Amino acid sequence: MSDFRIKRGDLKPRLEVILTDASGNPIPGGIPEGATVEFHMRLPDSAVLKVNAAAVVDNAAGAEVGYNWQGLDTDTEGDYLGEIEMTETDGKTTTFPNSRNLAISVFADLA
Repeated sequence: MSDFRIKRGDLKPRLEVILTDASGNPIPGGIPEGATVEFHMRLPDSAVLKVNAAAVVDNAAGAEVGYNWQGLDTDTEGDYLGEIEMTETDGKTTTFPNSRNLAISVFADLA
């Protein structure tokens, strides 16, 4: 089952993710000030990233992140793996979710 579904070629709805700890709770303290977040997405059998782009911190205290689909991000149908990578100002990174990948499905459109 997918965590997120979208039709081929669509750029909405946007992807929205809450960064959680191992227990499924929003990360303690939220997203640290100055941290950056990136969204990565690829096909399971590929080493090439389909998406490697900046995401947006929507609510730092609530650990809420969003990604606005761009250009060719959704031009190819398939089941993709996704993740959010947070880099703090000290250069340390944490990847979410940390125990699996996001499951993202791009479905063929009918027209």
